[in-house]
Amino acid sequence: MDGRVAHQDGGADRSRVQAWGDEQTRELVQKVTLDIPARAGVESCVVEVVRPDGHVELVTVAGDSPEDVLRDTEELRQRVRVDLDEGEPDGDDVWFRAEGPGCGELLVRAVRDEDGDLRAIVYLGPARSAEGGPAVPEQVDEALRLSLRCLLIIVEHERLAQSVRMTSVVRRLLHTPDVRHDEEALVSRAVEELGGAFDATAFEVHVFGAGWTGPMSRCLSPEECDALADAAERACSSHHVVVVEPGEVWGDDELRSIGAALDAMLDDVDARTVVLAPVGASGTALGLMLIARGWEGRRWTDAESEAVLDFGHDLGRKIVDARATHRERDLLEQLNWHEELRRSFHNTITHELKTPLTIIRANAELLAMADGLPAEAAQRLEAIERGVVRMMGMVNDLTTLARVSDPDRDQFRVTVDVGTLVQEVTNAMEAVASRAGVTLEMDEPATVCLTRGDPDQLSGALTNVVDNAVKYSDPGGHVSVSLRREGPWLVLACRDEGLGISVDDQAALFTPFFRSSNPEALARPGTGLGLDIVKGVVERHEGQVSVESELGRGTTVRLMFPAMDDRRRTPR
Repeated sequence: MDGRVAHQDGGADRSRVQAWGDEQTRELVQKVTLDIPARAGVESCVVEVVRPDGHVELVTVAGDSPEDVLRDTEELRQRVRVDLDEGEPDGDDVWFRAEGPGCGELLVRAVRDEDGDLRAIVYLGPARSAEGGPAVPEQVDEALRLSLRCLLIIVEHERLAQSVRMTSVVRRLLHTPDVRHDEEALVSRAVEELGGAFDATAFEVHVFGAGWTGPMSRCLSPEECDALADAAERACSSHHVVVVEPGEVWGDDELRSIGAALDAMLDDVDARTVVLAPVGASGTALGLMLIARGWEGRRWTDAESEAVLDFGHDLGRKIVDARATHRERDLLEQLNWHEELRRSFHNTITHELKTPLTIIRANAELLAMADGLPAEAAQRLEAIERGVVRMMGMVNDLTTLARVSDPDRDQFRVTVDVGTLVQEVTNAMEAVASRAGVTLEMDEPATVCLTRGDPDQLSGALTNVVDNAVKYSDPGGHVSVSLRREGPWLVLACRDEGLGISVDDQAALFTPFFRSSNPEALARPGTGLGLDIVKGVVERHEGQVSVESELGRGTTVRLMFPAMDDRRRTPR
């Protein structure tokens, strides 16, 4: 328990009085209290309640002279609160005696909930039995068992009632599909929904950086609005609200420096109370709420403070989520824009290059057929043709890459016998391997290996893999291609004993136009697009690609595609 006392004078423990419960709840406590003296055979009864903020507030007193009872028992009640705060006296789950100057001996009972948390304190005095001697605590406890139970139920109900009311509002507000990912819509809906829930005559939600609008904030200067923002940050870090009433600011002494402006704001909006509550998440303030309540409305309670703090935290988390969603959408739009730009560039460059390259190659071939061509000229024409062939290869690769990386392009799919496809690619590459002095072999699969896909794209991907293996192998090297069924997958492995790839280079293998940092590899022709094309084809066929390599020891590239059942011809 927090033993701080609710009183109106200054000091570190300043607290609003009558902040616990609405009028109806306080009347219920009063009715229970008025019945206690008669049941216990005492002259007076004082009931104090522990508020959600930890302060202890006097709620009601029963007796012939309430003012005298409060005055005479004030010192003793303060001492009892301190003793309870420090864990004394022992056995405070029963009545105990306390004596103070001016009030004699009182019976005191700490009312606790099932978890042992202090919820209220009851003082009885003077405590006299029917025989004229001191009252017996056990007898009083028996007589007041029902009254104390009612008191605890009322206090617990007050703690939960506002929370229950707010839970339905929060659920309706924060989980509505059309607003939960839109920050502006969240704030607008909060203003619509929460005003009625808090019996507010004016309700504003301000997110930092979005400007100050609304009848309350318009009453303040920019500097005064900044002071509100600073107060919201302090309130967020310490989890409390700030209550502004005529001539008073509760919960933030620093904000009292603009007290005159706040009083003017109260007058302008004809409000009895304005509550400032933080909007934030993880201890970081994102904004604030201003809740105005008119003179005819009920007094702002601590239970409402707890509810609005919880809502501010929930709203803050939703704002964080909405901003993250907005950033993701922005990034996705940027990625889509860049991807569209890339495809447009590929299409444009390939179209613009194909025609002049075709003309250059055709004219070079015509010149090469001329009679009496000098040897030096023939060599230069051969160099031109080699360059054209290389450039046309890059153009074709760009065309293929644009095609396989276009998500809007319809995918042509038929049943493909991958074993037959691999055999065709291997046969086509044998001549290339032979000219390079490399042995190329294929291990026949033990079973029929079928998948669904585009045979041209699959053939192009396999050709790229085998071509790389041959290209980066030295004369006398060996390249083997194998295909087998592994559960739901067809696994093609192409192994070579060539240059190998460093660990650093492996991280960027599938990046467009990437070339190895190995000087030996750079000396061999290539566009740096082959493996990027392979990856695009494999992913469009819902497969996987992986590379294992060691510099100077060779490389193994594995392609995996979903297998089909030979009998049903459906993907497994």
